[in-house]
Amino acid sequence: MSTPYALAAVTMVLRQQIVEGLALDKVGDAVGTIGVSAGPPDQVVKPNQAEPTRVNIYLHQVTPNAAWRNVGLPTRDSRGDVISAPPLALTLHYLVTTFAADMYVAEVLLGHTLRILHENAVLTREAVRRALVPPSASALNSAIEASGLADQIELIKLTPTAIALEDMSRIWSAFQAHYRTTVAYEATVVLIDPRAKARPALPAAARAVFGETLALPEIARTGAPDDPQAPVTTEDMLAVTGARLLASANTVVRIGDTDRAPAPDSRPDELRVDLAAAPRPRAGVQSVTVIHPRQMGEPATAHEGVFSNAAALILRPAVTGVVIANSATRTVDGVDYADGTLTIDAARAIGRDQRVEVLLNERGAPASRPPRGYVIAAPAANGFAAGVDEALQVAVPYAAVARGDYLVRLRVDGADSLLTVGGDGRYAAPLVTI
Repeated sequence: MSTPYALAAVTMVLRQQIVEGLALDKVGDAVGTIGVSAGPPDQVVKPNQAEPTRVNIYLHQVTPNAAWRNVGLPTRDSRGDVISAPPLALTLHYLVTTFAADMYVAEVLLGHTLRILHENAVLTREAVRRALVPPSASALNSAIEASGLADQIELIKLTPTAIALEDMSRIWSAFQAHYRTTVAYEATVVLIDPRAKARPALPAAARAVFGETLALPEIARTGAPDDPQAPVTTEDMLAVTGARLLASANTVVRIGDTDRAPAPDSRPDELRVDLAAAPRPRAGVQSVTVIHPRQMGEPATAHEGVFSNAAALILRPAVTGVVIANSATRTVDGVDYADGTLTIDAARAIGRDQRVEVLLNERGAPASRPPRGYVIAAPAANGFAAGVDEALQVAVPYAAVARGDYLVRLRVDGADSLLTVGGDGRYAAPLVTI
């Protein structure tokens, strides 16, 4: 692999190939002294000076190499640790331009240059080593010579490419220079060795083959045991229905990042999980997966085995108490407004990284206007003090809420708590007066 100095090394090699080729063809005998540069085209012709006789090669663009960009993926595991270190694969895009003050000279230089690059379409390792011998001692030249370009696994290949007239016009407009005949080339591929190295793994001490007949579990739906359409709170019993769910070995129901064992009365077509028992999953939109572990290895060690499809579960929070504390009131256009804090107690701990909102819906609004409603977001980190990762209570400040009676719902990661229906068939609780 190469070092980051390889980009400069490719440019140096191409320039040296052109210098040697023009000297071999004795082009200077016909047109005079020829310069070969590697810089922006707008810097070739100096202000108030005659146009030089020169071939200029300029690296104007670098793009990821399509053939190498997926090699070695993924590079990191779920913890962020490096598991593979694929090279940074780049394609270099060059512009070759010839300059001359006299008629026909630019065309002569261009013709010889194109033939030189055509005959050296593959930069051999020997040619690269010879071209990178520093003409003078300097730290930069030494670093470019040590770039490792000659030793990378794939040789550099030159390919002429066509650039549309409109794109070429844009390029030269960006240079803010007068256009000269230009030919585009691609140099592929430069492989730069990454600095981060993969963690080495120990070789396998022994090999074994284990064979089992696997029956993949399949989840059809999740919901309440008696009514699959009914909402499920964090304190309910969950029913997971489907096919081949219960294995002969220990079956695991994974809800979010929590693993639970099904209840004893579970069946192959229905697993039941008591969400109120520990370990308790958090409220929110969760993923449910059924896992059939397998014992493999010598000695036998538990492996996760086979997985079912993932099913979505909206696990609704349960509100156990609501306290209102108004801190200020004011009247605007005949409407009384209040500022304060709404403190909600939940049956399940709320994490500081969860998204919490309080939903207020006015109850008993007059028929002359629609009922008011508010969505109030919890403060950053849900207002928890530093070092507190979760809590059963969250305090949500509110401002400019019209005074009245409001039904309160707690929304955690997109899942809303339930309201209680009164004897009149309308929602009745939890109810607060602001």
